[in-house]
Parts: sequence; structure tokens; C-alpha cells
Amino acid sequence: MYLRLSRTSRAYLIAAVVALMGLTNIASGGLVGAAADRLRLLKDLLPESVTHGSRTIAVAAGFLLLSIAWNLAQRKREAWVLASWLLVVSFFAHLVKGLDFEESIIALVVLGALFALRRDFDVRSDPRRIREVVGAAPFVVVFHVAFSLLGFYLLALQLKPAGFDPGLALGEIRRRLMFDPPYLYSAATRQGRWFLESLGVLGLLGLAYVVYSVLRPVLEVESAPLIARDTAQRILRDHGRSGIAYWAGTPDKAFFFNADYSAFIAHTLVGDVALAAGDPIGPANSVRPILAAFRRHCEQNDWVPGFYQIGEANAEAFRAEGFDLLKVGEEALLDLPGFSLSGKLRSDLRQAINRGEREAWRFHLYRGPIADADLLGQMEEISAAWLAEKGGAEMGFVMGGTPLAGDQIVRPAVAQDADGRVIAFMTWAPMYAAHGWAGDVMRRPPDAPNGAMEYLITRAAVHLQEDGERVISLGLAPLKDVAESDDARLMARALALVASRFNTLYHFKTLDAFKEKFWPRWEPRYLAYPGRLALPKVLLSVVRAQAPDLSVADILAALRK
Repeated sequence: MYLRLSRTSRAYLIAAVVALMGLTNIASGGLVGAAADRLRLLKDLLPESVTHGSRTIAVAAGFLLLSIAWNLAQRKREAWVLASWLLVVSFFAHLVKGLDFEESIIALVVLGALFALRRDFDVRSDPRRIREVVGAAPFVVVFHVAFSLLGFYLLALQLKPAGFDPGLALGEIRRRLMFDPPYLYSAATRQGRWFLESLGVLGLLGLAYVVYSVLRPVLEVESAPLIARDTAQRILRDHGRSGIAYWAGTPDKAFFFNADYSAFIAHTLVGDVALAAGDPIGPANSVRPILAAFRRHCEQNDWVPGFYQIGEANAEAFRAEGFDLLKVGEEALLDLPGFSLSGKLRSDLRQAINRGEREAWRFHLYRGPIADADLLGQMEEISAAWLAEKGGAEMGFVMGGTPLAGDQIVRPAVAQDADGRVIAFMTWAPMYAAHGWAGDVMRRPPDAPNGAMEYLITRAAVHLQEDGERVISLGLAPLKDVAESDDARLMARALALVASRFNTLYHFKTLDAFKEKFWPRWEPRYLAYPGRLALPKVLLSVVRAQAPDLSVADILAALRK
């Protein structure tokens, strides 16, 4: 049976067994009394306070076993450690509280099963939180004792017996924390009763916080060292072909490499979702192996893997590794070899170029950062007004973030009228191995002449064509040719939430129509996620990654709609 069950099935099975053991502890310690003959034997061996205390410990261990059973089902390593210790405690507690050999043997058997399955429990918890808990634990204990002693001192006349006795107070603190009656103090006033009841409640809250902190998933990825970023950039230059390849190397991404460092997955952690920016980047034969390794890596960290904007070429590899795919739209790609403005298909573009020539518009595509302070000032003013009108900020993750002035990698393109006023500008990020460029930040002032943006993009396409580049990306047209389904409607609402709050405040169909003017080649893009139950969480991570300033109120308002 052990061999036939998967690791996940074994984890769920042992979690259920541990939960039953927790119920057994609670029933045996708090509801069912021990056999009279065994209790008489224990009275001759142990003080009654020890027997009562062990009953309380058995019940407490039972509640804790119940509380961590779900984490065991998630194959958490720390949950396995806690459960093992709690079963050891349960074994001795059942013996001491009433010579309950039956419950002790059950605890021992469950402990043996846990030990046999120890290799299944390899999911990490957040090490930073564990270190914080370990470091804070002594201070929490000191605070609780100090608070309790101060309460006994200040409320000495509101308790029975009256007066402050430090030794008696410490004994009462222990009994209240262990819920081990009979208690040494009783209340003479309402405030005194509240104080005595708070001692146990504070202890339970502290214990619950410790268990929660220790079992939390890893919520922060380690910063990639410089050598890892250099390796990722080398692989990007050799294999990064998509329109979002540039964003796979931005500082907000962490890198997961395969064993020989020939491929990587660029991702960011949004809650407990490891959201990857596009396809794995590397040789074609590395895609399936690194997908399988990344999924195991996510399982070990209690993360949900997700991939945003993967291409058709790797769709079957994702399906083979157990991912479901949901089409999110199509990317507009303009092949530069053979690109021409002749014929009826691109008449709108030809009209924009002709108007620019008549009105003496100027165009420049920069190879380095813009040095003209006046020009850059105009661009920044236009961008700030654009964002203020849209009521948001720059989007992130797989768009936005490219410097308006450009740099040694990003190339800005600017269109000016005859007076030198900026009428449109756009930043272009490299597509590396595809020998192309992807448009990113696209801005124009509200009073820009018609056709200014078409003029800018067309001139950029012609300029790059002359430089020998092969393709440009006009970006994703969200929801283009997406089949109607419940999943698609959920995805549409998520994308609309981003669009309605941030700087892409235009209808998706309008965006689609604008890109159609260039008669591009359309390629489908997908969201990959590990099963339908994970889809809402992965979609929410896309929203949060692309719109990091989105508030909870915005999300709730959209859900109400």
C-alpha cells in the first residue's frame, strides 16, 4: 500500500490519523475518566497534582495535533517535527494521567508511522519567521510572567486569599497556563475575575501564535546574488525570444536554475504564489525538466506555481507536467523583413507618415540615455499627467518600469512637432535572441495630433528594419479570441480590474483595433496553473503583481460588481 499511494495521498492519510489521535487525547483527557484500579495504583506512585497536570497536557497536545493536521497534509517539515514531539508527550501523558496503556500504544504506533514516512515531509516553512519566533520566545515568557506578577500585586485586595505572595502567584500562573485545577486563587471582584481568566487566554494566544508562525509558508525569496543575475542575463541574451523577455531579468525577479545552469525560470513571490514571467528561458530540450524541478521546488516551499503569458511552443510541455492552460489574449508581433507601407492594408500608417512629413514632425530613436534635459522634462510631464488622469501608477511584472530616458539596454523613441513639442514617445525593450524589440511605456499628451502614435511606431519599425532587426512586439491584446467559459470570465474580470485602476484605462477591444492597424502576426498567450482550484489564487497574484498599488478596497469593489 505504501508503494501504491502517492506522497500526497500518504500525507493526507497520516494527517487524518494524527487528527484522530488528537481527538483521542481530548476525549481521554477531558471527557473519559481513568479506570479506578489504575488510579489507586497511581496514587501510591505519583502526587495527584502530577496526574491532573498530565491530563491537562494530554488535552493540550490533542488540540495541537488537531491544529497542525492540515499542515501535515501539506507535507510541512516543521509540522512533522511538532507532531512527533506531541506524540511523544502524548505517550507519557496517557501513562501518567491514568496508566492508559491503550492510548499510549496508539500514540507510539502513530509516531512509528510518522517516522517511516519522514522523507515525505520536505515542505519548508518560512525560516525568517522561525528565527523571529525563537528569538522572541524568551521575551514573550518574561513579559507574561511580569504581567501576571504585576497583576497579582496591583489586584491583591481583589483576589482571595488577599495579599501578594510571589511563590503562590507563580504557582497560580503555572496552573492557569496548564488549565490545571484546583486553582489557588479566586476572584473577589469582576476585575479580579477578568485578570485570572486572562492568564490562560494569553498563554493560549501565545501558543497559537508560535504554531502559526512556525508553520507559515516561505513568503519571501532570497535575493539573487550578482553571479546568478549575470548567469540569467547570459541565458537571456542567448535564448530570450518573447516580448516580455526583458522583464525576466528585472530586479524584482528571482531565478530558479536547472542543474547545469543552462536554463532558468524568472519569478516573483506574490503571497504564496510563485508567479513566473513567461516561459522557462533556455534550450528547448530543457523546458520539461526545469518545469518538473520548479514544481517540486514550489511544493517544498508550500508555494503555488503559476506562469503568465507563456507561448504556444511550450504549451504541450506545460500540459505534460500537469498544468492547466487558460488563454489570456494574443501578442501582436510585427515581422520586419518585408515590412512595407504599400497597399491598402496599412493605409492608416501611410497617412500618419504623410501627415508627419507635411507638418515637419521629427522622430528620433535613441541608442543610449537621453541627455537633453528639456526633452526629458517634457516626457516626464506628459507621463505624470497621463498617470494622474488614469488614477493609478505604472504597471509592473511584465510591463512598465523601463526608464523614460532609456539606458544602455532600453531605447526610447520620441516624436516632436515642428516647434520641438513632444507629441508622442515610447520605450523599447530588447527581445534578445529574437533580434527584436518590445514596446513598453507609450505616452502622448491629450492634445496630440491624430496619428502621432501611429507615426511614432511606424517610424520606429522602419528604423529598426534598416538596422537589420527582425521583429517588434506591440504587446498583449488581452482577451483577444478567448473562448467563452467560466474560467475565461474570471480571468476577464481580473484583467479588467487591473485596467480599470491603472494606466491602461482603455477598452481591450479599442487596444486590439489600434494594433490591427499594423497588420501584425498574432500569437496566443496563456496562463498556466496547477489545477482549477488554484486558478483564483493565481489570477489574484497576476493582478497584484501587475498592479502592486491596488488596494484591498479596489479588489472588493470589483468583486461586488
